[in-house]
Amino acid sequence: LPEAICVLRSPETDFGIYDAVAVGPGIGVDAENTQIIRKILKEYKKTVVIDADGLNTVAAADLFEDMRTSSADIVITPHMGEAARLLDIMPAGREEIAEKLSELTGAAAVLKGAGTIVASAGEKSYTNTTGNPGISRMASWIISTPVTIWPMSCPSSV
Repeated sequence: LPEAICVLRSPETDFGIYDAVAVGPGIGVDAENTQIIRKILKEYKKTVVIDADGLNTVAAADLFEDMRTSSADIVITPHMGEAARLLDIMPAGREEIAEKLSELTGAAAVLKGAGTIVASAGEKSYTNTTGNPGISRMASWIISTPVTIWPMSCPSSV
């Protein structure tokens, strides 16, 4: 069902009817997408996954305060390049980078790469030592964004 995974995006879209929202992959960075992301952060109350151009938009439009004050449960999934744009100055280690991202945004940060690191503000960070380099190819968001949001959008009985 394409409508289950993709909707026409516009500032008028009622995102509240969805169990979870993923925003970013392939949308570009422009004023309309900034307006849409700001609306999601201000009005949406469920789970939001922000990746790719969504993260680039957050950095370009300085939406960090919008993220920290959002009522949504936010997960960001940057790779190192996106992390660099978000942080401006890169801390030395990957664990510290993930923790700074979480602190800056108020979101759970999933720093992609060898040994994916998951950090949440005020919590212990974790490193996933399993996996292989298969997902580290160009356009990995085709897999990583849906895999991240799917369990968050399922009813608790699944």
